[in-house]
This record gives sequence, C-alpha cells and structure tokens, in this order.
Amino acid sequence: MSPIKRFAELQGISREHHDGLLLCWKIRAGTTKGVAPARIRRYCRKFLKERLKPHFDIEESVLFPVLGFDHPGVRKAMAEHRRLQRRSTVTRMLPWRSPWWKRNWKPTSVSRKGSCST
Repeated sequence: MSPIKRFAELQGISREHHDGLLLCWKIRAGTTKGVAPARIRRYCRKFLKERLKPHFDIEESVLFPVLGFDHPGVRKAMAEHRRLQRRSTVTRMLPWRSPWWKRNWKPTSVSRKGSCST
C-alpha cells in the first residue's frame, strides 16, 4: 500500500501523528522486553511535554476552528487530547505489574493533584 498523499502544509502534522503511533509501539515493545516501568513513564511524560502538547496546541488553535468545535471529529480529538494529558499524571498512581492495556482498571474521578478514586 502506498503512502497517502498529503498537502505540503499538512505533512508536518501528519508526521507528528505517525510519531504518536510510534510512541505506542515503543511502549508495547518496552513492556514486552522488560524495560523498567519508571523509564517508560519518564519517556512518555517527556514525549507528551515536548512533542504531543505542541502538536495538540496546533491542532486546537489552527485546524479545529476550520471544522468548528461542534464537529464530531473535533470533539473526539479534543476528548482524546484531554485523556492523554490526564493519563500522563494518573500513571504514577497505577500499579505496574502488567501493562495498562491488559488491565480493566479505570479511574472514576481524577483530581487536579493526580489522585484518583476507583
């Protein structure tokens, strides 16, 4: 399958999406290979701060207003942005015996300080 052709103006943001998918792959590979959970957490937090947060800011300030904030795709993306940002603060509270995608743990509420109740 050949790559999808993008407008030149959107190629950078498209590459950033690919980098986000690569992060997910790295998390899975790291947990499979026994990389220390604290190391994975540190990498994820750094990636969020340095790469994803600026990407989210561009999407939210430049791209989303074009479609309108009531557009279903925009609403879904905004919810995913918030969820990823919350997850970066909640993960320090999680037990790291198994990867989070293999557990059924879900917080019912999250405070500003990152504490959660189940």
